[in-house]
Amino acid sequence: MTTISETAAVRPFRRSGALWTAIAYVAAMRENRRTLHDINAMEDHILRDIGLTRTDLMRANVAEPGSDRMALLSRARRRGMV
Repeated sequence: MTTISETAAVRPFRRSGALWTAIAYVAAMRENRRTLHDINAMEDHILRDIGLTRTDLMRANVAEPGSDRMALLSRARRRGMV
């Protein structure tokens, strides 16, 4: 009778906390950049409808690397809706 043992190639990859945190961070930054690009492509009247201005978008674009640009836009939107 043959015994099949679990080898490194077959064994499922175990998630390392730091590695998956870094991967999630990069994925979130790429998604934020893509979303910001899509919002930037909107016309001015659509931006006004959602409570944003081109200035808000410029501020989010030049925000410090690593900052949450979507949070900046969310705060600007709340300010514009008041």
